[in-house]
Amino acid sequence: MTGFPPRGNSIKEKVLSSITDKIQYLELMPGERIDENTIEKEIGASRTPRREAMMLLEVEGLVNIYPQKGTFVSLIDLNLIREIIYLRFSVENRVFSDLALSNIPVSSDVEKYLLIQELAVKNNDFIEFIKNDYQFHKELFRLGGHLEVWNMIEGKLIHCTRFRILGWKTFHDEFELTLEEHKKLIEYIKSGNINELSQTLTHHHDYELKRYADKLVEKFPDFFTSNTLE
Repeated sequence: MTGFPPRGNSIKEKVLSSITDKIQYLELMPGERIDENTIEKEIGASRTPRREAMMLLEVEGLVNIYPQKGTFVSLIDLNLIREIIYLRFSVENRVFSDLALSNIPVSSDVEKYLLIQELAVKNNDFIEFIKNDYQFHKELFRLGGHLEVWNMIEGKLIHCTRFRILGWKTFHDEFELTLEEHKKLIEYIKSGNINELSQTLTHHHDYELKRYADKLVEKFPDFFTSNTLE
């Protein structure tokens, strides 16, 4: 789920995996200080792998390290999220349109991820839903022959993930809409309907940012950077 190398079994990689998940799924909130003693107890990580992991997280824009003060979860930057969404839409629109024109059969894995999303909606499970949301899109990129492009994009999605989950949790929004749009995307890919596909994809990527941004900044001003949506 990140721009880091594939997760392995080293202590540094375990720290990366643990902290990354805590940040993107809001177990650690924006601006919160990361207690390295807790990391040591949970993972058994000594100072060196902890420091190495934190430096990688800082490069990814997920934490800020302040000498003599500590390490803090980075604030949410809506300008960065907007740019990530713009990039993702631009690429995804092309990949999905090519799929629609190529008549490549949609794999059973795509249908599987939709079924898991339906169950997640039923159980109001944000985390399970969003994991399979990304797996759904990843599989479509794979079918289109652009898995490496997805891997490049995926590394930035943590910034979007925590914003999305904050919105869902705060406003108790029904995220069936995202699921229904996924179903429509598959319908339009199968039918080769490029115009409807592009329109649905536009709304799919723009909806949450437009719906939540101002409300969340107003409700949680300390969670966001001061340059939000300049």
